Amino acid sequence: MTRIAPDPRLLKAHEHARTGDALRAEMLYLAVLRDEAQNADAARAVSLLATQRGDLDRAHEYLNLALRAKPADPTLRLEMAQLLWQREQPEAAAGVLMALVAEQPGQPMAWLLLGQVRESLGDMLGAMKAWYQAVSWAQKTGHWMDRNSTDPAIVELVMANIEKLRLGRRQHLLDAFSALRAEHGASAVSRVDRALFGYLGELNATPPDPRQRPKFLYFPGLVDAPYHDPMLQPWAPRLQAAWTELRDEANALLANQQNFESFLGLKPGERKDDYVSGSAPNPAWDAFFFYRHSERFDANHARCPKTSALLESIELCRVDHQAPEVCF
Repeated sequence: MTRIAPDPRLLKAHEHARTGDALRAEMLYLAVLRDEAQNADAARAVSLLATQRGDLDRAHEYLNLALRAKPADPTLRLEMAQLLWQREQPEAAAGVLMALVAEQPGQPMAWLLLGQVRESLGDMLGAMKAWYQAVSWAQKTGHWMDRNSTDPAIVELVMANIEKLRLGRRQHLLDAFSALRAEHGASAVSRVDRALFGYLGELNATPPDPRQRPKFLYFPGLVDAPYHDPMLQPWAPRLQAAWTELRDEANALLANQQNFESFLGLKPGERKDDYVSGSAPNPAWDAFFFYRHSERFDANHARCPKTSALLESIELCRVDHQAPEVCF
């Protein structure tokens, strides 16, 4: 593969810019652009120099030129969002950032800036969601764990926004429970309070049995044992009595491999190997859903009429977007 050598004028211009000779640098960049109008490096450099001297209109013009040459470049798109924000166009900046993270979610700086932009628009919940994504993606690669794992150039910005996220998330969760607390009284929601403050790290809510320590949220007051006794549920004997009918419908599905899907629901950046392993060539955790995240799968109910009738005869927990969750 033949590698094209960079334009020597571009290298010289970069050197002038590095040493602070902005005028000579810009003249050389413009000379390169006269000969090669789609040179994204030169156009971006002119934009950066214009930004440094406060000429945001010129910066916008040349950054647009760079983006026409490299429309998918994440650095250019992030710089365009920053420039739009500087030009007091937060809605436009948010649009650029949302398009970027939709296509390339693993961009912590884009999420971080999106949080700042949403905060400036008065959308604090949206800001917190963006900051959460920023921290999550950065920490997946070992960054932003603390001050030592954060680039010194952005450490104060990152730490300030992490603190805003911590305080904002705390207030949001407290506000979310305030109506329940007012309706039922503090004593009735004491377990919810313990779960919440344990989640926030403000009290130690770790269960003593290591087999009952979930990754996300521990709800105290449950039996601390490896498994819960199913007979604590009043409808369990009905399921037990019908086990042969449940088995036969499940076996019929297995024989035909119908409508199975991954139980994991992996998000971008997550790997199946982090959750499932085994000796088979392609270990999986698949399921046949009757309900998932409260959605009823009518076609699956129709394929298993006896199981469906049994499920509909018992009191299922119903929470929008959460429950029931029932599957083979």
